[in-house]
Amino acid sequence: MQRKENTLGESLEDYAEAILELEKLNGVARVTDLAEKLSVSKPSVTEALNVLKEKEIIVYSPYKPIRLTAKGKNLAKKIKQRHDILTDFLTNILCVEPKKAESQACRMEHILEPEVIQKFCDLAKTLGNSGSFQKAHTNNHFHKLKKNNKERENG
Repeated sequence: MQRKENTLGESLEDYAEAILELEKLNGVARVTDLAEKLSVSKPSVTEALNVLKEKEIIVYSPYKPIRLTAKGKNLAKKIKQRHDILTDFLTNILCVEPKKAESQACRMEHILEPEVIQKFCDLAKTLGNSGSFQKAHTNNHFHKLKKNNKERENG
């Protein structure tokens, strides 16, 4: 189920987020860089860029750097923020391995309502602010649960 305010869809949101990241990293985003970052073909990138251009998310002309519009930058920052909140929660609170947390956050960021993501953020802040003993206790508890679940699956 897609979020109501999501007018781009998962794939185009990924493009907007990737353009933002490439602009920060390299100063510009190019078709080749996007294709490599998203593991897609250059024709697929061009097709997506034309849709983003139509929706006024980017300024794009073939063979020139891609730029986010003000609207696009705002949208991409929101997407990146959702992604970062979820990655942080999965990694630091649930002790999910970082690479897996990253891929799961990427999937979750597109389907969860903003209010739900905010609750993840609030819970992470609460657990993080409750002191190192409490955080260590929480993480230790999750590790024990994980170990017990593996033992049940294998036994």
